Amino acid sequence: MTKMYKQAPDCETVEVDGEWIILHTENFTVTKLNESGGLCWSLLKEKTSAGALLKSIRPFSAHYTKTDIQLFLDELTSCGLIEHASQ
Repeated sequence: MTKMYKQAPDCETVEVDGEWIILHTENFTVTKLNESGGLCWSLLKEKTSAGALLKSIRPFSAHYTKTDIQLFLDELTSCGLIEHASQ
């Protein structure tokens, strides 16, 4: 079974000069993402898998692997910014 992810509720996002700032209002945290991370973040508005994220960003950032994407998703999960979504 493929793990699916989506943005956690209570997150506000702003993009400034290619960097994404995410404010998690419930946890009172601020997280900054680069342009590739911001692209992934925007795709996580809808539930998606690590493989689908990789396929979506590959035209823009060809050097990322599925392992890189999974590590990114694991980090966002540990920060409470994304959650597992049922299929």
